[in-house]
Amino acid sequence: MAFDTTPPFIFEKITGTGAVDVQSLTAEAAGQDGTTFHGCYLADREITVTMHVRGRSQKEMYQHRQTLLTLLSPGLNASGELGRLEYQNDAGRWWIPAYVRKGPASFTRVANYQKSIPITFNCPDPYWRAMQPVGDIMAFSTGGLEFPLEIDQSQRVQFGSSGYQATLINQGDSPASVLITIYGP
Repeated sequence: MAFDTTPPFIFEKITGTGAVDVQSLTAEAAGQDGTTFHGCYLADREITVTMHVRGRSQKEMYQHRQTLLTLLSPGLNASGELGRLEYQNDAGRWWIPAYVRKGPASFTRVANYQKSIPITFNCPDPYWRAMQPVGDIMAFSTGGLEFPLEIDQSQRVQFGSSGYQATLINQGDSPASVLITIYGP
């Protein structure tokens, strides 16, 4: 389901896409002044999307509203699996694992138009991800000779090696894991 600036699901605003709150880990001993700081971590991310539903008729608007209720019911997460919430603006497109914490509940209808419906998503892992993983191929092979082979005595020739190196730059705001796959005997 996509929210856009065109009916039937009209995007109004989104909150929670910026920085997330930091939770501090502290301990306090009996009689201690202040606390002992042990570090901090990022809290869950909460994203709220506010949108409208419009139909060409009142009946069609109610059908669209029912589709919205069916797809975004918090009860659908009973299996414990996270969904994928995608966000796009002029700067790019990203996704984040999420589930519906609070589905569409408040409705203000004007004719065939349902106004300001908030939907709240909870994202236990607060990091946005690129739509496609970033990577490169680094290859090294030995061999590569072909016969018949002619070598000019004035040239220096290296047999059996070729290599490639790549520099990958993390475009994100936090450290990223690396997946290395090695093929060969």
